[in-house]
Amino acid sequence: KTTKVRIVYDDSNLYIGFECQDPDAASTITGRDSPVSDEEYVAAYIDADCDSATYVLIEVAPTGAMSDAFVVTGRNGSETKVMRDWDSNRLRASVSVYGGGARPGTDDRFWTVEMAIPFKDFLTAPHIPPLSGQRWRADFFRVELTGVREYYAFAPTESGSFHKPGRFAWLIFGE
Repeated sequence: KTTKVRIVYDDSNLYIGFECQDPDAASTITGRDSPVSDEEYVAAYIDADCDSATYVLIEVAPTGAMSDAFVVTGRNGSETKVMRDWDSNRLRASVSVYGGGARPGTDDRFWTVEMAIPFKDFLTAPHIPPLSGQRWRADFFRVELTGVREYYAFAPTESGSFHKPGRFAWLIFGE
């Protein structure tokens, strides 16, 4: 399934857009900080200080349900603590499903997610806003549930977990 990700920024926010081809953009998850990852969703993992130890995780379902967390991972990568009580209070996301809607069993063509993540919420970032040429680590994922669970990654982690910040791609800020 084709998935496109686009990223832009201004002095206040990092904007991430997903476009997901999907014949049935299905989810029953609703509400903030619900278990979005139990069903179909997209996710952004962003390591602002490139330490491979801490990063921000944002997940969004076709229903518009969002989950945000601050993640701490051991230096050896063997342990990961997802702190779901952390909130990006100014995070905004908009979801559109093109077709029958986010209900399971509807005929859809694709769904989109647009999110605005305030730079102030990247607590470990060395500069806010990022300086031109500054590099962060980031990865973008999609989980599809048409029949079997399928996983898509911008930078595959080559493991059974998305929580591998040392394998994230480089996000380089320009002018």
